[in-house]
Amino acid sequence: MVSKKQMFAAVALIAIAMTTIAYAQIIMGTIAINTEGVVSSVPDFTLYIPKGGAVEKDIGNIELTFSENLRVGAPTYRVRVELAVDNYEIYEGLRALVVKVMQGSTVKAILTLNSPYDEFTLYVPAGVGAYPFSLPVDVIAAAGAKEVSGTIRLRVTILGVE
Repeated sequence: MVSKKQMFAAVALIAIAMTTIAYAQIIMGTIAINTEGVVSSVPDFTLYIPKGGAVEKDIGNIELTFSENLRVGAPTYRVRVELAVDNYEIYEGLRALVVKVMQGSTVKAILTLNSPYDEFTLYVPAGVGAYPFSLPVDVIAAAGAKEVSGTIRLRVTILGVE
């Protein structure tokens, strides 16, 4: 059974926590970025590699557009890219997998079998209208003792501003 002292202490702690959260939101503001409003295209690819074979190809571009109404003060956004597969056997059949996300000649993210996600930042200049990014994605993969077949997708999430 809960005593009146314990109940009073719990209510007091909840009140303090709520006050602290409200104060932090007033001082720092609340950031909410709708990924669907920014991400317009994310490539996926069907991978087929014969036993012992390898493939290297450009699979398309991640297309992002930061419009004026989606910007939240700070011009640098943190972006997360993740691998997603239809069938886990793809991972079992691969000996190597490297997915590179590029911006010009700069590698922004590298995804591998052992590191299936990565994060990077994008700088959006102030005072411009909609600001697009087109980030080419390259894949290098090698099969092991059996053939590999399946679809690999990328997930893109805007984590926030820096």
